[in-house]
Amino acid sequence: SDAAPVAWMTCAFGRGEAGVLAATLAFGGHARVGFENAILAPDGTPAVSNAGQVARVVALARGIGRPAPTRERPASPPAARPGPGPGHIWKGVSGR
Repeated sequence: SDAAPVAWMTCAFGRGEAGVLAATLAFGGHARVGFENAILAPDGTPAVSNAGQVARVVALARGIGRPAPTRERPASPPAARPGPGPGHIWKGVSGR
């Protein structure tokens, strides 16, 4: 049976944050990022600002063909992404 579409997100902390958020974006989820989650950049250098952390995740999203959300166009996972279990299909969820 088809499962109802679900919007989902992750919030990761520390050194593994970049990998978790990259996987989240690849599987159609939303990513929450900020200075309070990780004070280091993926290369181990100190993170400079929230804006820098967000810019890194936006670059990850664009690198896999996901547009960055804007106020006018909120985040929405791409259609037909695999879901969390057998038989689940993401069908493009607006998150609203």
